[in-house]
Amino acid sequence: MRALVVDPVPDDVLTDAAERAGFRLTSFDLPMRTVVWIDPGIVKVAAGHGAGSVVIWAAPTTATTGRMTS
Repeated sequence: MRALVVDPVPDDVLTDAAERAGFRLTSFDLPMRTVVWIDPGIVKVAAGHGAGSVVIWAAPTTATTGRMTS
């Protein structure tokens, strides 16, 4: 699992990615206390203090096995 965090400033990975894309990311550009969890087959985010997590991407699965399809 990899987590990207904005609390109170963006994680270095986010800041570096923004700079490589050509813009400067500040602590006011993203919601404070946001966490993105990146796991094999699923990505979840909780945006803001006390927010619940929401799945923003999931790999396709088969109904019978629950395993990711290729």
